[in-house]
Amino acid sequence: MAPRKVPDLNILGWSGLKQHGGTLDDEFHRALKGERGKKILREMADNDPIVGTIIQGVSTFVRQTEVHLRNPSETPAGAENAEFVAQCLDDMSASFDDVLSELMRSLIVFGFGYLELVYKLRDGDNPDARRNSDYDDGKVGWRKWGMRPADTIQRWSFDDDGGIKGAYQLLQSGGEVFLPIEKCLLFRTEIINGNPEGRSMLRNSFTSYYYAKNLREIEAIGIERDMTGLPVLRVPPAIMAASTGSREAAIRADLEKLGQQIKRDERAFMMLPAREYGGQTTGYDFELMASPGTHSVDTDTVIRRYESRMAMPLLAEVMFLGVDGSQGLGGTLGEVKLEMFERSITALLERIAAPINDFAIPRLMRLNGSMDREVYPTFTFGPVSRPRLAELGQFLQQTVSSMVITPDRTLENYVREQAGLPQAEDEEAVA
Repeated sequence: MAPRKVPDLNILGWSGLKQHGGTLDDEFHRALKGERGKKILREMADNDPIVGTIIQGVSTFVRQTEVHLRNPSETPAGAENAEFVAQCLDDMSASFDDVLSELMRSLIVFGFGYLELVYKLRDGDNPDARRNSDYDDGKVGWRKWGMRPADTIQRWSFDDDGGIKGAYQLLQSGGEVFLPIEKCLLFRTEIINGNPEGRSMLRNSFTSYYYAKNLREIEAIGIERDMTGLPVLRVPPAIMAASTGSREAAIRADLEKLGQQIKRDERAFMMLPAREYGGQTTGYDFELMASPGTHSVDTDTVIRRYESRMAMPLLAEVMFLGVDGSQGLGGTLGEVKLEMFERSITALLERIAAPINDFAIPRLMRLNGSMDREVYPTFTFGPVSRPRLAELGQFLQQTVSSMVITPDRTLENYVREQAGLPQAEDEEAVA
């Protein structure tokens, strides 16, 4: 037999990720680099009503989604392991629902979520949190899935091949702690150049957010100016032309202060030379200069356009359908956008399930002595939304009347469940 030919096992190229000493430099926009960029992304999430609505809407969809632990092997050992993992998820100090909500927000805002798996021994009711559990079988379980806020992750540690070894987190005391990847789960919206921080789902909304934010401020100031007018103070020319340090300059400074304090919220006024009549100045004069009241640009339309574009990258325009007379969800366009939105959430949930199935569950099973991956349970999410009842009814009417589907008790109970109706009793006839 000819000897086996071994290929070159060395890595020759690189991922393209720009980083220096673990600090990432893969963002080209100066305003979104490093800690400054994370502050801007958090500002978008916490201050902007459109972004806040999108995050709340996505979180609502996700939190209504059912979680399943399946037994792919369809064996008694697989069923036992699925039950064990379900117990561990339910036995954590913070519910998985709360963890999922926090993780989803981190993914949307920052593009990644770093979660530390904290273990415990299941020793029943115990004052030591490392051993306290609803179960007393002595097995290793999860104490908590601790989210490590993305804006506290300072830098990353990479091996010689570009793989992720872990992250350094900034502590409240000012120091830092290393969180090895073997004890953590890394969730990312997408993987670009091997970047451990993924890509913020708000990244493509930033430009629209910037313009919408500034236009809102300009619009508000403009409305206020239209209602109150602009303070105008007229003074003798000598006051205007006074040199620094002179008595007239001091008077001018006091007048400027007076003019600015007339409007406490917007410190602005206009100082002009006093009017002259027949070569004589009238001295000091004060008035409010009114706005003409008409504008060549409809700021409301422009702002709404930018707000709509903020939602486009997240496929979340569906949340604003029906607003201001636009087509609602009943239209074909609304249905298409809703379906695209639901598919984007489904894809994000698949991204969340992958690290759980690849790392969290196998590590837990190995800690408890189970080395056969064939009997490990699989973590999955249920459908993001229920079928539309009108569409479901039309489908069943067509398929049942053509005898493609035969109605039975299982089908009836499924339809009842989708409609939010109680399940049929055994003695009731199948409709």
